[in-house]
Amino acid sequence: MSEPDPSILKYYLGIVWRWKWLLVVPLVVLPALVLTLSLRQSPLYATTAYVLLNHQDQVATALAGVETPPEDAGRYAITQALVARSPELGRRVLAAAGFPNEPARTLFNESDVEPNADVLQFYVTNRSAEVANRLANAYAHEYTTFRRQLDTRELETTVRSLGTRLSRLADAGQAGSAEYGRLAAQREQVRLLEALRRSNVYVIRTSTVGDTFQLQPRPLKNAALSVGGALVLGLLLVALANAFDRRVFDPREIAEAIGAPLLARAPQGRESAGDGLRLAALVDQAARAAGARSLLLAAAAPSSSPTLASALAEGLAHVQGQVVLVDADLRGRELTRAYGLAGRPGFVERVREGGADVEPLVPEGRDSPEGFRVLAAGADVRDPSTLLVTPAATKALRDLAARSDLVVVAGPPFAAPESLALAAGVDAILLAIRIGVDRRALAEARRALDVAQARVLGFVLLERERSRSRVSPGRRVAVRRPSGDPAAEVGVRASSGEATC
Repeated sequence: MSEPDPSILKYYLGIVWRWKWLLVVPLVVLPALVLTLSLRQSPLYATTAYVLLNHQDQVATALAGVETPPEDAGRYAITQALVARSPELGRRVLAAAGFPNEPARTLFNESDVEPNADVLQFYVTNRSAEVANRLANAYAHEYTTFRRQLDTRELETTVRSLGTRLSRLADAGQAGSAEYGRLAAQREQVRLLEALRRSNVYVIRTSTVGDTFQLQPRPLKNAALSVGGALVLGLLLVALANAFDRRVFDPREIAEAIGAPLLARAPQGRESAGDGLRLAALVDQAARAAGARSLLLAAAAPSSSPTLASALAEGLAHVQGQVVLVDADLRGRELTRAYGLAGRPGFVERVREGGADVEPLVPEGRDSPEGFRVLAAGADVRDPSTLLVTPAATKALRDLAARSDLVVVAGPPFAAPESLALAAGVDAILLAIRIGVDRRALAEARRALDVAQARVLGFVLLERERSRSRVSPGRRVAVRRPSGDPAAEVGVRASSGEATC
């Protein structure tokens, strides 16, 4: 047998952890509710008495010579259980137990007669253990009396009839006649049958105080059972919530959805310098393998990651040398504000003027690596997509790449129209995808990638704060782009971080 895949177990445990409140709430609320209701229940006791149903048909045939048709034992027991629910018998039982004024339904509501082969079980419940014990025993004894009366009623009538005829013959002086002898023999046979019928049923076990058990309240048992029910309910709620959840947490599913491999994992929103260096090393190897000198870093969903772009570009400056970070997100402009370049000429002016008069700037007041420069967004633009779809925008990006070792373009979400225009001016695309991204956003990013027909290095998975201590290399997920471009199959080996094509 093959060993279980730990990643599959981790995946399902991750689902449970993600929806843990749907599991915790039933586990807390349901047992507490059941325990509270159990403690408020009135006491209820139960006990059982047993009666044997003894078939005497074969004995009667052997001794009296009377043929009786065979009867199924199970069917016979069911019939006797119905007889035991007779209103007349119910009144007798209540009278014998000391409740002569109670209606028969009072007994039937608190009892049950269960047929079991040749045995009837008289099961009685009551709020008093002593009363339950008394009712069960009275039920069993009164049933045997009632049943014997039913079985022998016709035989007693027959005996009386034969006795009357014998008396008439004796009064007529025919006590020694053959007719008298025949009738006397018949009367003896009927008496024998009557005696056999009286022994058809008898009590084999009565209820004692030790046999009586408490049905309720049983708070600990009920609470323990409710824990199991709450666990099943919680898991069902987790399964339903996950089925209707459009967010994606599995990197393999993300890679399959966008058709690009996972390059690395990074903390979401608070990248440190060390994180940037590790991330830059992984991205640099993938970029060199693909022969890319300019990268478009864009989010796959409507959420920018300026700190990721800053950490990556500064880290690449340590590795590459001359690195330019371009703030091409003309709607958000978060990088421009972060570097204190608001109001400075930038990418917009460089595209409009079509020249190199607007140069990237060295950030002031920051401990940036040597060779690192930033090109601000520039002047406000009413419709950024109209500006970026022009050949001048593509030329501006290519000019920057020709004069630098590497250009990192921080763009808007990739599904935006201006991102498609920016993709035409760079060598490769790097996507930033946060954990829990919406499936619809992934589908839109995939459609945009198909339209752009650009090389895709892969994606960086932005994880939550608990994973921010390190940027880890992603496991290689080889996904071939629809264009069939071999350079688009880029991954990073998890063991060594080596970029492969």
